Amino acid sequence: MGIMNVKYLPVTKIINFGLSCIFTSVSIFGCAYSAPEDMPAWKITIATPSLYYVGITEAYGVNIQEDWTMLTHGYSMLGNRSSLDKARRWLGGQYDGFGIPLHTFVNTSGVQIGGGTNVLPDSIYIYWISYIHQPKFYATRYDIPEKVRQFIQTRRTYIRRDGVKRSCYKTNFVFGLLPDGHAKVWLDGCATYTYITELPPAVISNKDIKGFNAERYADGDKHLKQKATRAGITTPLYPIPWDKVNKVYWDHKADKVDSIEDYLSKSGQ
Repeated sequence: MGIMNVKYLPVTKIINFGLSCIFTSVSIFGCAYSAPEDMPAWKITIATPSLYYVGITEAYGVNIQEDWTMLTHGYSMLGNRSSLDKARRWLGGQYDGFGIPLHTFVNTSGVQIGGGTNVLPDSIYIYWISYIHQPKFYATRYDIPEKVRQFIQTRRTYIRRDGVKRSCYKTNFVFGLLPDGHAKVWLDGCATYTYITELPPAVISNKDIKGFNAERYADGDKHLKQKATRAGITTPLYPIPWDKVNKVYWDHKADKVDSIEDYLSKSGQ
């Protein structure tokens, strides 16, 4: 694990890409269109325990073969969207604030710059801050395996709650960010969260991607503990109670949770 494990990309490349290459109508980035035409643009979504919400400094996808980078934005309201009150409103009173909540109205989805693309990246990078105890700076890198790429690009169907049958794709990458820098990865779509893998941090740094160190975020731990106290939480946030943090919560009436292995075993992969 170290700084060389992650490819840092200059902001100018991201900006130039966004201005000059996104708004194509026939092909994407001057390369062959490889995704199904009706497949939606991919998204990077952040799910974090309400009592251990994090800060996102940058999140983007990189396609090495086609030589492009797609920056996503819109994570500034992550703390509000994942608040304990909001999570309990959508998941019920059984949610204790420690586990990962999976819900569209609780998690925060980034938006691709410009019109976006449905051409999948080769890798996804997320730079983020964990505030608990002492601020820590992590980078998560997910290299998308070919079997997962094929899984995403497979058209499926599901029955909506109103009984209507719809076609769908699983193009929403959901990263459940944990206070020790690990990330659990799901694919969301078709009213199902499909678990893919758990990732260790690719980088642990003493400053964020913009160069700010822990001193800038020194109040983060205090704010987390104050919110827990106001919510009536009696379990200490630190040391981290992993028996609680490793749990996953979702709306059992609206969504399902499964694993990609369930699909691959059926297909013989």
